[in-house]
Amino acid sequence: MSQSNASERIARAVQQRLLRAFHADLPSPPERILVGFSGGADSLALALMFARIAPAIPSTVDLVHVDHRLRPDSGEDAESARALAATIGLPFLLRTVQGNVRSVHPGVGLEEAARRERYRLLAAECGPGDIVA
Repeated sequence: MSQSNASERIARAVQQRLLRAFHADLPSPPERILVGFSGGADSLALALMFARIAPAIPSTVDLVHVDHRLRPDSGEDAESARALAATIGLPFLLRTVQGNVRSVHPGVGLEEAARRERYRLLAAECGPGDIVA
């Protein structure tokens, strides 16, 4: 079996499991599924799987990238994530942290403050019929 055939079999198996979980765990489908999307390996894999099941579910899927503005070149990361989203074919939303995450979330390290702010922004993006993946 070739590498590409094996990869496709694995992708189909994950797709089927995700569809089963979607139908089993969500008695009423969400209006929108928001996927936190950094553009890294984990969020890219999740986005690819949601792109594969999107035609089979009634929910829309949006990729949400949070620019924490922690580095001068963070805007380049956001644009790379936008380009990846375009190749996947899913809508892309960019949310930018306003201010310093450490001052908004005092008493924790930088990574934890950034995580908390990212989760806050994702929750703020959710409507009553939406979920975050």
